[in-house]
Amino acid sequence: MARIIIGGYRQDVVLNLFDSVVRAMQDPILTHLAGGKGLFLRYGGQTEEKDVQLAFWIGPSSAIRFEYDAEIFPELDEEQAAVFAEHLKVFGGIILGTKAEGDRMEAEMQATE
Repeated sequence: MARIIIGGYRQDVVLNLFDSVVRAMQDPILTHLAGGKGLFLRYGGQTEEKDVQLAFWIGPSSAIRFEYDAEIFPELDEEQAAVFAEHLKVFGGIILGTKAEGDRMEAEMQATE
């Protein structure tokens, strides 16, 4: 597993995802922010109890970091990274969540102190 940690708020926002997903998002997000543009990071999915829809604005000067549990840095899935880069270009953000009926991306949002 890996995580994207968004700071600059009263509490950090932590998005836990598979390391391959975080790795594919890292370069497109950092390149987009380095260009002086902010982005929306949106997550939508379902639990057994309810639908979850969350959106975060990450400004170009926001504190953001990418952490990996694996000792070996994950290999980049260039095709997936290109999809994320295209979403940033066209939509101004990345949308994560349900890919198909019954197929949920494992993600967990939590606030840390």
